[in-house]
Amino acid sequence: MSIDFDRIKKLTERRASEPMTEVITSPLSDLSPEAQEQATRDQRRNARKTKRDAARAELQQKQLEREIRTVREMEEDISSFYSGKKYAQGMRLKGGAIVVQLSDIHFGCVVRGMEERENGNEWDFTIAARRLRALAEHTKFYACAHGAEELVVALTGDIFDSKIGKERYDKMLNSEGAATYTFSRGKDLVIQFINDLVESELFGRVRVTGIAGNEARLFADRGHSHVMSADNWDSALNAELASYYRGSDVECEFGVNRKVIEIQGHRMLMIHGDQGRLNPTNQTQTQSLLGQHNATFGISGHIHDTLITGKWVRSSSVMGTDFYAGDGLGLDGIAAQNVMWLAEGQRNTYAVDLQNPDPALEPYDLFDYGGAYGNAES
Repeated sequence: MSIDFDRIKKLTERRASEPMTEVITSPLSDLSPEAQEQATRDQRRNARKTKRDAARAELQQKQLEREIRTVREMEEDISSFYSGKKYAQGMRLKGGAIVVQLSDIHFGCVVRGMEERENGNEWDFTIAARRLRALAEHTKFYACAHGAEELVVALTGDIFDSKIGKERYDKMLNSEGAATYTFSRGKDLVIQFINDLVESELFGRVRVTGIAGNEARLFADRGHSHVMSADNWDSALNAELASYYRGSDVECEFGVNRKVIEIQGHRMLMIHGDQGRLNPTNQTQTQSLLGQHNATFGISGHIHDTLITGKWVRSSSVMGTDFYAGDGLGLDGIAAQNVMWLAEGQRNTYAVDLQNPDPALEPYDLFDYGGAYGNAES
């Protein structure tokens, strides 16, 4: 049988000229119109989320770069200022340590809608994230101004609100959510605050110290033994910080009711302020308390109002006025914390106003926990 090559050639030429039709089947074609519409919306939402996340990451990176440049420029200006000045012998303005006090934050408490007040105080985790960031920026400023070599973060209690505490229904009804959720978020904000200062690279040495307060206790009874006093969200935070920074350059050393720490030749006593009927304005009482602990000065919180005396420094709160203080006790105060500069034979204290931080300030992050706390994370 002979092969007809001419016929094969004609067939091949005809098929090559015929257009090929590619059939693409949509992955949504087997869905109902409603399901197709929902799927399209989900795809668009995911695409927008990806773009938003990328934009946020870019903004955060630029913000970090700007802050680093600002700090470096500030250091250069201050160094230039000092290098061009001559001071009398014995005058010390540089070096030493910065002590930043964290007291009476009351993580978990919610304050909204205080009546008949102009610009009444508000408080929740979103405000906490911004005020703590503002405190970190002030701390960096004073560190640069003094060229401080050391940082001490001192926690003096009531970092958390406990629903049990004094068993006030106000606390139970005006809270962010589960106590465990409050603890996780508060712990993460404090760690971000400390890491922010560490990563500024302004300090050659960083120490974290502190004690527990009364409002974060887990029993209605205050108690004073370590068995009861350490059953406290503040003590749990201190333990978490010691664990988190284990093996790092950050040194952690805590107490329960009282703690004395040596800083630049000073012996600083830390107490919360609710024990011992402490009245910092009573010099005799203050000197007696300091003498018991061989301390040169003391710091505390508890009262939510800044007080600076010759041998005692009391911090206000990060929270500011709540319903109990403002309406119940008639005590209104601003959100504030103390920053101190300590050098050999010198101690300066700065009261930092945190009530209304710059709205352009980037707050710390608030994390979710993978649904571990249910709706509280929304």
